[in-house]
Amino acid sequence: MMFIDMSDLLEEWETTITIMVKTEGRREGGRWVKGEEKPEERQAAVVPLSNDDLRYEENGTYTKQDIKIYSHFPIEGGTAIIYENKRYKTTDPKDYSAHSNVHICFAKRIESGGSQGMG
Repeated sequence: MMFIDMSDLLEEWETTITIMVKTEGRREGGRWVKGEEKPEERQAAVVPLSNDDLRYEENGTYTKQDIKIYSHFPIEGGTAIIYENKRYKTTDPKDYSAHSNVHICFAKRIESGGSQGMG
């Protein structure tokens, strides 16, 4: 099987996204403190969904407000992403690392209010 190097293509289209990384909960003075979301800036290529993506994706209904993210690193489903001051929640990550150095996931736009669906 052939391995496809996507580095040049990704680097040409990369932009900054903010990934909200969930920290683990911990004990402080015998009391449990819940984990928090910490912003982490990363580079990834972000594109609008194609007509085929909108029509054929398995995990439900997508809209033109949703995006597709191509990255050199995996992004777990359910991760909060901020891109161009809009919040998204990732769905349906695809790991193509056996064939290429790219990871792909879809991200659904979260309506204004910021934390809807993030808890």
